[in-house]
Amino acid sequence: MSQNNPCQLALCEMQRVVLGCKRPDQFVSVGTGSSRQQPPSNRENRSRFMFGSGSVYEAFQHYMEHHFDGDKKFHDMCEMLRAAWPGEQDDMDERFHRFNLLLDGRLPDLSDAQAMERLSHEAREHFSSDPAVVDLARAIIASNFYFELRCMPMFENGVYTCYGRVLCRISAANSVFDSLMQKLDTMSATFYIRQSACRGRGKQGFSFDQTGNFSKPMSFRVKSLDERVDIGVELLSSYKYSISASPFTVAALIRLQGLQWAGLRVGPRAATSTKVKWLSE
Repeated sequence: MSQNNPCQLALCEMQRVVLGCKRPDQFVSVGTGSSRQQPPSNRENRSRFMFGSGSVYEAFQHYMEHHFDGDKKFHDMCEMLRAAWPGEQDDMDERFHRFNLLLDGRLPDLSDAQAMERLSHEAREHFSSDPAVVDLARAIIASNFYFELRCMPMFENGVYTCYGRVLCRISAANSVFDSLMQKLDTMSATFYIRQSACRGRGKQGFSFDQTGNFSKPMSFRVKSLDERVDIGVELLSSYKYSISASPFTVAALIRLQGLQWAGLRVGPRAATSTKVKWLSE
């Protein structure tokens, strides 16, 4: 409570629960509202020690503004993460979101139940038409999908050929699966890998396995296992939203999936006919 920043706690918990996960797909911070109106000072004819310049009151105000300003705390956290994740700066604004309702009047007392109902109505009216909320909703749709390697990459002619598939976190047995597929259909969803559209079977190129679950085969080539690969979903022919954990490196996928290989000779002297043996768990 002294820091008023549950965001920092959420990041720590994420990294402990999901080992190897450095950054979230989407991170949302929701404030409880703030007022544009500054409270009256009412310092006239009062003790300078209590209310004057450098007073106890001023020190307390500074403490409250510094430690309990959620917007500032969120901004400071993002700046710290930009410094800690230099390779992730480009999409920080696309992944980290702060929503807080700004009011013209003063904030009501928390014990005022009628005021809470009014605030709830104002928040719903404001954010239901906020383009940032709509954009976040589409990004969350994309984060329901993730990429999985089907075998170890195959090294030949100086490049790695990778075979895998895009899967969905929501299984066909879930009651919302059909709704999600219909949503993708109505939004003309198209999967992209490295800015190239991945067409396939079905009306929108969707693919399913024998159990009815979403499973879209994909393949690509990289010169290095540390090369970043981006897979996204284009919705309403407007913007491409990255799927979960994208962009990623093949090396990271191998580590997270627990894949193993043997007999691979990597380097400029590797023969083009090198045979690759692979094992997967």
